[in-house]
Amino acid sequence: MKDLDELSEVGDQSGVESWLRWDLDDLEDRVDRKDGDAALYRALQRRGFKGARQDEFEDVLAKYGLAVIAAWMVKGCIGEKCREKGLGGAEVLDGFDLDHYDIEWLVVETVSRSIRAFREDVLPNGKWQPDRGAALRTYFIGQCLIRYIDVAKAWRRQKEADERLVAAFSERGRASLNQPVFGSVEADVVRSEMMELRLSRVKNDDAREALLMQLDGYKIKEISEQLGRTEKSVHGMLKYAKKQVARGEEDTA
Repeated sequence: MKDLDELSEVGDQSGVESWLRWDLDDLEDRVDRKDGDAALYRALQRRGFKGARQDEFEDVLAKYGLAVIAAWMVKGCIGEKCREKGLGGAEVLDGFDLDHYDIEWLVVETVSRSIRAFREDVLPNGKWQPDRGAALRTYFIGQCLIRYIDVAKAWRRQKEADERLVAAFSERGRASLNQPVFGSVEADVVRSEMMELRLSRVKNDDAREALLMQLDGYKIKEISEQLGRTEKSVHGMLKYAKKQVARGEEDTA
């Protein structure tokens, strides 16, 4: 005779399948939909929140989170959404002009961290329960907002570090290498070697060239055309190059 868990699992299947078949129409109006939440939770719990069904659940949840958080960022209302939840630090990116690369990184990183938190903490530790009011997707979006604050702070720290790096390697700074700013040729040679050492930490030739071109005032589009790369590829190379230089500075601090 089948045990109660097995019978319950059979009865849950329709609810689980219904939950996993949602579409992307009217996302924000459907955040509070609870259909299948309890059935899905029981199905995942029986499997220890692991396996193919968990992967499928996370894929659906990620798709949902990416769509909602991206929409709020594009509309410029994500800070307001955070404030509505009483989250401190919602103003962390106020005044920053975000391009689509910045938005993409912020959205993907936010949702990725939230998925990981759901898998490792929220579900196994019972922080969300079907009978506690909030629908599963509503709770997940709340987790995304919480993690967005931390992600935005990390992005801002990196942005400010990048700006300091650009200032240090600006055309004015590079041109000054040809002038006796320290009062002696020997001192200027030392400074020149220090700057060359920083650049030498960037091992990828294209990444190093992209960084030099940006420091010379070239735009991403111009760099991509010069190097025969996509703009997204150039954006990634610049991020890599700046991290390599920054890591080297930490090592020598």
